[in-house]
Amino acid sequence: MTHDSFAISEDVIAQFETENNIDVVFLQSGDAGSMLNKAILAKDAPLADILFGVDNTFLSRALDEEIF
Repeated sequence: MTHDSFAISEDVIAQFETENNIDVVFLQSGDAGSMLNKAILAKDAPLADILFGVDNTFLSRALDEEIF
């Protein structure tokens, strides 16, 4: 799960998938605040294996909610 403005090269994704024998699916979830809210609401049944994009503005809330 990531914020909408996250961008990464398709080549990097393809190489990562090949090297790790996995499929990567991005769940873009609005801005960083919206993404964090979704992660907190779903923390007992996570929507994603990885959460990327929590910045220092929201980190204390993420830690308080124990999503990491």
